[in-house]
Amino acid sequence: WFSITSSSDGTKLAAGVFGGSIYLATQETETPPAENGNTNTVGLVTPTSSISAFSLRPVTLTTPTGTNITSSSTVPESSLATQDSTNQYPLGLVNFQMTTNQTNNQIVLTFETNLLPSQVTPRKFNPNTNSYSNLPGSAGATVTETTINGKHHLVLTYTLIDNGELDLDPTAGVVRDPVGLAVSNATYDELARTGEGYVKIIAIASSSILMFGISVIKLRRRRGTVYKIIQTRA
Repeated sequence: WFSITSSSDGTKLAAGVFGGSIYLATQETETPPAENGNTNTVGLVTPTSSISAFSLRPVTLTTPTGTNITSSSTVPESSLATQDSTNQYPLGLVNFQMTTNQTNNQIVLTFETNLLPSQVTPRKFNPNTNSYSNLPGSAGATVTETTINGKHHLVLTYTLIDNGELDLDPTAGVVRDPVGLAVSNATYDELARTGEGYVKIIAIASSSILMFGISVIKLRRRRGTVYKIIQTRA
């Protein structure tokens, strides 16, 4: 099934269920949450995507007490020097740098998305070698799902070690790490095809409803004309 509605500000909203999966299409944009006063929680949004369900979705980056996030952003894979040959990053990659007074730092990234944990793999990009790789076992990465304000989210939690395998900054006490949730090419293509088909269904349904309405109006006018002619002749 699918449904189309408009919010009070005129934003078009659509939702559909196909094969047990929920896909959304919207024309809305969201303002990221304000930066936390402790500077170890920041709000971001995913990069613009051709698939509305992935575009400009809220992302929250949280680092532990004793850290200070000095920069953070989300970047599309296409903006990087090299693209991952076997995966796509529909939610982009989160690139951040922080200072820390501890060796082990638990990083939490929360993404608003309808993707499932089984559909994603935590991976990182190394700009020094222009290569992608899964997060190492030492990171203890987990991806779980939760609901926040009635919306489905994925939560990536992992440990970032200062000057460890994931840290791209050799300076002690400074950590830099671009990371994202990768979706295999096959899974991404399926999502893209489903999304495209969904938009086509909406367009066809909308067109059919419009044509039906026009036909009814014409029929009513025609009947009214016939009635007037008969009445005049009588």
